[in-house]
Amino acid sequence: MTSHRGIRNTAIAYILIPGSGTVIILFHFADVRSGLPAHLHHAFALAFLMNLAGLAAGIGFLFSKNWARLIALIYSFMVSIFGLFNVFLFIVAAVFHGRNIGAVLFFTVFIFPLPVWSLYYLTRPRIKEVFVPRRGDKGDKPEAAPAT
Repeated sequence: MTSHRGIRNTAIAYILIPGSGTVIILFHFADVRSGLPAHLHHAFALAFLMNLAGLAAGIGFLFSKNWARLIALIYSFMVSIFGLFNVFLFIVAAVFHGRNIGAVLFFTVFIFPLPVWSLYYLTRPRIKEVFVPRRGDKGDKPEAAPAT
């Protein structure tokens, strides 16, 4: 397990936020799937897979795995792009169709900061060093004995 407090806190955030998102998507999809248009089934599947990847990254952070950092960066980029697009759509719906803007506020305050912070935090040189395997760690190949 990692002893780096920032990575450990990031791991907890990645386990809680995408993990809870995965559960919410599963329950919501099971509840409304019969009334959804077919093209939204793909959107639910994509959201489920993205949240599952975020959850896997959180678990990988606990063990300082570089693949977890890379998955988190990809996840953060995708959530940021899709999130900005969704915020725009929610605002348009609120302004022109009188819809509730609560979803925009919830996303902006609670979910959107994680991917934005991750894109910054996980690219810092001192954080990248945490994920570099050290000599003697498990998974390193033993050095060949010198020929005599």
